[in-house]
Formats: sequence, structure tokens, C-alpha cells
Amino acid sequence: MGTCDTASGVCSDPFSIVDKACGADSDTECTNPDTCDGGGACQANDVAVNTNCGDDGTECIEQDLCDGLGACADNGFVAVASACGNSNDTECTNPDSCNGAGSCLDNHEAATATCEDDGTECTNQDFCDGGGSCTDNGFVAADSACGDGSDTECTNPDTCNGSGACQVNDESTATLCGDDGTECVNQDKCDGDGLCADNGFVAAEIACGHVSDTECTNPDSCNGAGSCLDNHEDSGFHCGDTGTECTNQDQCDGDGLCADSGYVDADSACGDGSDTECTNADTCDGGGACQDNDESTDTTCGDLGTECINQDNCDGGGSCADNGFVAADSACGDNATDCSAQDTCDGGGACQVNDESTATTCGDTGTACVVQDNCDGSGSCADNGFEAIDTSCNTDIDVCTDDVCDGAGICVHPNNTASCEDGDPTTWEDQCSGGSCLSGFFACPMFPLDGCRAPVVPGKSSIYLRTTSDGAKDALKWKWKNGAATSLADYGDPINSDEYSLCLYDEENEVPTLVVEQVIEPGGTCGGKPCWKGSPRMYKYNTKGVVTSHGVGNLKLKTGEDGKASIAAKAKGVGLALPLAPLQADSHLTVQLISQPGECWETVFDAANVTIKNGKLKAK
Repeated sequence: MGTCDTASGVCSDPFSIVDKACGADSDTECTNPDTCDGGGACQANDVAVNTNCGDDGTECIEQDLCDGLGACADNGFVAVASACGNSNDTECTNPDSCNGAGSCLDNHEAATATCEDDGTECTNQDFCDGGGSCTDNGFVAADSACGDGSDTECTNPDTCNGSGACQVNDESTATLCGDDGTECVNQDKCDGDGLCADNGFVAAEIACGHVSDTECTNPDSCNGAGSCLDNHEDSGFHCGDTGTECTNQDQCDGDGLCADSGYVDADSACGDGSDTECTNADTCDGGGACQDNDESTDTTCGDLGTECINQDNCDGGGSCADNGFVAADSACGDNATDCSAQDTCDGGGACQVNDESTATTCGDTGTACVVQDNCDGSGSCADNGFEAIDTSCNTDIDVCTDDVCDGAGICVHPNNTASCEDGDPTTWEDQCSGGSCLSGFFACPMFPLDGCRAPVVPGKSSIYLRTTSDGAKDALKWKWKNGAATSLADYGDPINSDEYSLCLYDEENEVPTLVVEQVIEPGGTCGGKPCWKGSPRMYKYNTKGVVTSHGVGNLKLKTGEDGKASIAAKAKGVGLALPLAPLQADSHLTVQLISQPGECWETVFDAANVTIKNGKLKAK
């Protein structure tokens, strides 16, 4: 068997093997490895001419073909503009074509190219999307303006309906327009196509306006040309008040009203022209009436009035009424006096005199000093004069004046000096002077006074009495303690004006008897100094040992509220004038201090608390 020389591709034994590799070992689309052909030759094994190789043939690439020599021949590209790919030819793409470089171009229209729906007022323009398709951009939004922009009573501006159509917005046939409807003008209305249809006027004589049908106007009516006629009566047409003697005829004013022509002037003649005592000629009253002008019932006529004849008067109806005579016994003539009754009518028109009898009193009324006057029977009063001088008259009850006539009819009251009573139980031997009752000397009353201030706390006050045969050592001590409330003003003014009486009453069989009476005079000096001294809370009396006509040598008057006021009195000596006979005190013993203004303070000692022994009396 031979071998192949790889370098030269020659088989050393060309005939020894068929298909044995030899020569070139290239194995491509256009050649296979060389092999021995069994005849001693190394055959190339190239692929037959026009066998496909290299670039596959496409619409824009030519198919490469083996050249039969083991090589692949490059046949290049299909010529530019040669058809390829999609042959669609639409608004957004053209048929595909080769670009001469092996690619098939799709030839789409640009994204700005318009397509399908043309843009209108209500449709948006469609545009190619650059990928061969047409993009639908839809419709303009509903209510967007389009078409006719007129805006009248019967149409509104056109608007898009949102589906690409421009709709007309005409008003319906019920829409009012043009002439407003009135009583005499028919209302214009839209015709549904955007126009206003003129409906003309209401027919003539059709009612309108006011329906008033009066003397001066008739109901209003249309004139057939759109106006409402008022149909007033002409000026001067009679209306309202009918003309009379005192009323002017009213007339229409041409504007539908009745003009009041008023009344005939007041005092214009009318009616009855008679003029008598009780009536005057009739005249208009200025208010449309004819007044009869009769005199009032106060107007006199006929018989003149006297005291006994009634004045005739008009009756208010134009006649004179006879009023006759004044009734019998009616007053007339002279008025009544003491001695003559009122003159009176006799009922027949005469006035009669009515004098009183001589027994009738008159003039001066009889008094203690005046004699009663009497009538003289002829209507006069006889003066009977006065009582004689010094005739007793007793016209008052004043014990300090005498009562006697002065001879001129007056009871006079000359003053006297008689004894009298001033009503004060603490004064004695009162006497008239200058017409008044003057108080006598200040002293204890016969009986204890009522309503005196008493001690608030019982058993605290005391009395001590000592009686001696010659009176030189007689003594009295009284203490009023824990007394009722007393102010300084209650004690009066002993420094300047007010006296005091210290009074002791012995009670036997419940009958009090005044047994001791001491008067303490106001002011005065004692031992060269004032007997009385005062302070905001008390008065003090001290004779400083000076012998006085009375026996009281010390007196203290202290102020205070309830239970705090107090009085203390001391008296001694002959001036005390104590009774020699022993005191009874079988029921009570009462001590009172009385001020000249009338205030008093007291202690009442029960008999059970009184001790009498050896001329001495003690009590609490």
C-alpha cells in the first residue's frame, strides 16, 4: 500500500487505495478533503459549481455559490430598492426595500405623519407612531367650542359632543324670546332651529290693564297693535256728586278720575228765604247742604222775660214758643231778710211781698250782753240795744278773770287775784295774777306720786331715822341703790334752776300721810362755795356744815343704766322736823325724791322690813 505525501499530496502508491485521504485536507462549504481516486491520482473533491455556500441568500443578500474549484464565490447584496420584506403600502408605512448592504428597510412614515382621522374642531388628528401604525387620538372633549359661536335668545354657541361631532345648541320651542308677552303682545318663542318666531299682538278689544268700570273709565282693552287702551271718559263727563243748589256738579278729568268740584260757597242763598225772629234766610253751609238757619232755642222772642214771666224762646225749628208764667212761690223781687221772706211770684206774672210778723226775731241775736232784736211787721228789724254795764255774762271758765257786760254788747274778762289750782301736786297756794294761775311754793304733794323710778334690785336700798326730844340730833339717811336707768338730763338742772323735794310718807291702814318734807333749793353758796357741783356722771349737794332752814346737808345724784343709778341723802338737826310721835308703818313706808320738772325716784319699804325701837327707824 502506498502512502500519501502530505507535503505534496502524492500517493506513493496511487493505485493501492481508493478514497484514501491525500492532498489537501480542507473541508469547507465548497471543498472536501482530497482523496485518492484509486487510479493513482489524488482528487480534489471540490463541491460542484453553484452549490450554496457563504452568505445565505435572503431578500437583500445574494446567495454565495461554490465556484467548482473549492472556493465560495461572494455574490454580494441585492441591489438597492429591491423589494423585500413586507409589501404593505399604507398611510404609515411603504413596501420594504433592500438598502444595497444586505438589510431590508421597513420604510415606515415618520411619527409626525398624519393618518386616518383628519383633525377637525371636534376630532383630534391621528398621527403615525413611527412603527408603521396609525395612532387614534380620539375626540375633542365634550362642551368644547366649535362651529357657530352665536349666542342669542334662541341659540347658544355650538359645542363638541365628545364623539367627534359639533352639535348645534338651539333653544327649544318653549323658550321665550323677542317681544315679552304682555296683556296685548303675544310672547315670541324660539322655533327650535335657533331663530325667534314673532307671534304678533293680541287681538283688538281683548281685556287688559284695569278692569275698573266707573263713571269716568271703562275696562281697558287691547288696540290690536300691542298697546292697552285705558278707555277713559272724556273730560267734562258728569260723575260723582250731582249738581244741586249747594253742590257743584263733579266731572271726569279725562284720566279716569272723577274730579270733585266741591260745594257752592258758604252763605250762598238757597231754599227758604224767610227772615223772622226765629229764622233767617236759608244758605249753603259750604259742605253741600242747604241749612235752614233757624235761631237756636236760646234766642228770645215774643214776651220779654221778667222775674215772674218766662221769656219766650225760639223752638229751634223756626217758630216762637210761648213759655207762660213763672210758677207760684218762685223767688222774685227782694231777697229774704230777717223780717221779710223772699218775694214770690203769684203764678199770674206778678211779684208779691212776704213780710214777717212782729214776733219774728232778727238782727242782733240775743246773748248775755245783747238784747234780741225783733221785726216791726213792715219788713224792718227793730234794734233792742244791749244789756246794762256790769251785767254778769259768764262766757268763759277761767277762774282768773271776771265776766261782765260792758254796756256795748260785749262780755269782758278783767283779771282777778283769786286762788287757783295749777294742776301740779308739788306746788301749794297757787294764785291768779295777770289772768293766769301762778304756781305757789314747791313742796311735797299730799300723796306719793305715781310712776317714779324704783330700784331694779330689791332689798338694796335703805332708810334710817332718829328722833330726839329737842330735835337737835334728829337724823335721816336714805340710800336709793341699784336704781332704774337715769341720765344726767333726767335729774334736771339743780345748779341753775330746779328744786328738789325729799318726801317721807307713813302709811297707816293703807292710807299714806306726809310726815317729812325737805326742799333742796337750786344753786346757792355754802361756806363761800357753790352748794351744787356737777360732773358728766353726777350732781352733788353739800352745805359744808352750814345750818339751813331745812335739814338736808348732803345729796348725791348718780347716773347709770338699769341697776347702776343711785341716790344718797343725809339730813339732820332741828330743820329736819321729824315727827315726835312714832311712825306707824303698818303697811308701807315710802320715800320719794321729786324734781321740779316732774321726775321722781322712790323706795317703798314693806312693814315687815321696818324696825322701830328707842326712837330709831331702820328699813331695807
